[in-house]
Amino acid sequence: MKNLNFFVMLFLVIACADDDAEKEIRMRISHYQQPVFFMGPYFNFVVQEEGQIGDDAWTTHGSIKDFDYEWGYTYDVIVKEEKIKNPPQDGSSIKTTLISVVSKDKVSEQTPFEIQLTWVYGDAGFETFVRGDLASGLNLIGVPIDCGDLCATLTQGINDKEPLTGVFHHQGNGLKLIELKHE
Repeated sequence: MKNLNFFVMLFLVIACADDDAEKEIRMRISHYQQPVFFMGPYFNFVVQEEGQIGDDAWTTHGSIKDFDYEWGYTYDVIVKEEKIKNPPQDGSSIKTTLISVVSKDKVSEQTPFEIQLTWVYGDAGFETFVRGDLASGLNLIGVPIDCGDLCATLTQGINDKEPLTGVFHHQGNGLKLIELKHE
């Protein structure tokens, strides 16, 4: 009986320890973010983790607590991931917290990158991440866009509910649209 109680207790300790598991992860965070739509538009980080760092493949990642992100910089960071007990429905089951910034490197303002500007889903679903108008200026969920001679084409594509991707350069505290792709 003592042996059975010992094994039951050992099993419970291991099971509970696994549920409370924390792990430190090295992560590279890109100089730009991708917009996503989940109960409203917001940005996700574009990241590489651990062995993926330096590869061509990138994924997206939600919020990182205590991380002060600036567009135009690539970061190498150490984060802690913790499993959330009883996560909210349709929410993440992982909480990510910044431990340290290993490096923060400014990229050239001439470095091109692509950002999804609209999202077309299902038979009739459409979301745009572009806000504002030509008179007051356009922005990508609050980040100013200088669209130059592409403004009319961009707004027409949004009005026509087209799937659009923008090719950008960094420009001060905003983005410079240099090409518009109709996907």
